[in-house]
Amino acid sequence: MVKLDMKRNFGRIIAYWMLFVALSICLVNCGHKKECKQNDLQATVVKINDFGGAVLNLSPDDMANAGFDFGDVLQVEFNDTVVNVPYFDGYYARMGDLQLTSYQSTEDIEFTSPNCGLSPDLKVGVGTEVCITMHQKAGAIALQDAMSMRYSDDIANYGNDTAKFANVRVVQLGKMAPNRLYRSASPFDNSHNRPAYVSAYMQKCGVACVLDLADNESKVQSLLPELPAYSKQMVEEGKVVFCKLNPNYRSNETNAKMLRGFMSMVEKPGPYLIHCLEGKDRTGYACAILEALCGATYDEIVNDYLITYDNYFGINPQNKPDVCKLILDLRLNNALMFFCGVQDAASLRTIDLETAIRQFMRKNGLTDAEIDRLQNALCD
Repeated sequence: MVKLDMKRNFGRIIAYWMLFVALSICLVNCGHKKECKQNDLQATVVKINDFGGAVLNLSPDDMANAGFDFGDVLQVEFNDTVVNVPYFDGYYARMGDLQLTSYQSTEDIEFTSPNCGLSPDLKVGVGTEVCITMHQKAGAIALQDAMSMRYSDDIANYGNDTAKFANVRVVQLGKMAPNRLYRSASPFDNSHNRPAYVSAYMQKCGVACVLDLADNESKVQSLLPELPAYSKQMVEEGKVVFCKLNPNYRSNETNAKMLRGFMSMVEKPGPYLIHCLEGKDRTGYACAILEALCGATYDEIVNDYLITYDNYFGINPQNKPDVCKLILDLRLNNALMFFCGVQDAASLRTIDLETAIRQFMRKNGLTDAEIDRLQNALCD
């Protein structure tokens, strides 16, 4: 397991965070298309990926050879716009803020905003030319140091703990019935070597329906010959609800699709299991919504959400309280604030979360009768 080395205190992390957020949203209209200077790194957008990010024809080595390190703030120029953005090895900016990313083991350099991709207003598409130069060396290093996390795909590095490795567990908060809802990494996609362990866990717990937030049916059907036995059985018996989601939790389309996925799930008998690829982001947001609907408190939702970071990275509120606070600030709190229609995280402790989530569900297409049916399926 990777050990996280906090090189700055939390106050400095937030200070740096506020600095580069201000930089990242600063758009300068230049009035003409800039030719890259001799020492600038020139790139072209070669595709827009499934999550709305612009993939550049650059590799991590290209960035390193140009003198760019993770934690630098770089100037990115495209069309008639200049932005100053951090360069990270993960998706560490807030949703809506821009960054350059070389995510974990990929060879892509991506220009994006976490979870939602680039705004259409930026007019970035395949063929867009981009110039990159240094703006501030190590200008976002505090956040890079705090959030740079890597997990292993070797179960031996988890002490052969299959539950930790598969990030699988029962979800039983608020009024939820025992052993009714589970969450996990993917039981189908073997990118991270986890399906066999998820499949065995599902069989042991008698999971009868899977809500897949990561895949469409054609992808999983193509994987069928290689699937572990119980995962294969679930697909062949029609017990998988395919609901591939964009991770943009501020998208009305995404939220309406997710809620319809919930309803399709509970049309089938449980117990139920929800997953995406890692069981971390999309699964985390989906479970938080269901937990709130079933009467969980904010602290209960937080505790369940952070188990994933302990499973994958060995990070928990006891050994890394500042990092956990930052994770909540950047991820869960922002999502819950949006779902519940509040403007500050402190309100999440005082409002009636169930009432707020019911309002969110009505806004995104569910009737009161459907909401009751969903709640009853998880709580009876």
